[in-house]
Amino acid sequence: MKNMVEDPGVMALGLFALAAFLVVGALAAVLGRNAGVDDEAIPFHSDDAAVDSVASSSSESVVPLGLLPRAILESSGIARSGRSQDIWWTHNDGPDGRMFAVSPQGELLGTWQLRGVQITDIEDIASAPCPGDRSSPCLYVADTGDNRQNRPEYAVHVVKEPEITGAAAAAGVLESVAVQRFTYGGRSRDAEALAVLHDGSMMVITKGQDGGAELFRLPAPRAAQSAVVTAESLGMLPIDVDRKSARVTAAALSPSGSRLAVRSDRDVMLFELPQRRLITRCNFAGAGQQGEGVDFVDETTLMLTFEADANGRAPIVRARCGA
Repeated sequence: MKNMVEDPGVMALGLFALAAFLVVGALAAVLGRNAGVDDEAIPFHSDDAAVDSVASSSSESVVPLGLLPRAILESSGIARSGRSQDIWWTHNDGPDGRMFAVSPQGELLGTWQLRGVQITDIEDIASAPCPGDRSSPCLYVADTGDNRQNRPEYAVHVVKEPEITGAAAAAGVLESVAVQRFTYGGRSRDAEALAVLHDGSMMVITKGQDGGAELFRLPAPRAAQSAVVTAESLGMLPIDVDRKSARVTAAALSPSGSRLAVRSDRDVMLFELPQRRLITRCNFAGAGQQGEGVDFVDETTLMLTFEADANGRAPIVRARCGA
């Protein structure tokens, strides 16, 4: 019998079949890669925080409400009042110790000055029950900024939320009723995000200049506490801080306590608690200049603030994020 390998017809047929197999395999690989999730759509995530989905908000989900007063050039944080759903608290970035009460449309309702405390760099604010008196609302003011990362310690100051009555803008001073001073255990860090949990403990999130957005836990502040505590690291959050626009600028806890909103320049990321699982990411790049403040209206609605624009006015907007 003639050897089939030496038959030119058989050899040609075999080469054609091999070429077809390689082409089909290459097409399958390309189609499979395109059918998956784009690498840029999901930020880096660690083993202890899985990513389920990433969603982008549409422009229809953003509702501009108004402009903040000119005295607020950089609304670095925002917190809903514990007394009224129509009052929001905000502040400037840095050593300015003024707390501003505004309406949802940005109208100034009052200005209060922190007194009796040394302020270095206020970055965020939260509203929660007062330590030791859960029937009274307090404001938690995060003096945690450290652009040069050289501060020896940081502090969260707690003041009682004042009552606002009357039509004219009010004014006054706020005295600290509690404080939590802390360090990061021998290393300085820049942090712009604070959230107060239902048990009174607090979460602080570093901005990310050193390669990661690290989550830290602090115990609840105490009225007469003077000791400096060491913040407990809970690990890194799955945020791609290699992009400057993704670095953390604020945080907030949802009314149910089951969601943590983490703000960056353009995005808001929602994490499920206590697992710290990223459940969605919403993009608000077109809503204002650099994104700064965030708090919840309800479980899927947020209030957002920004830096002032070229005209010296900062917008305040309501936006939906998640389901």
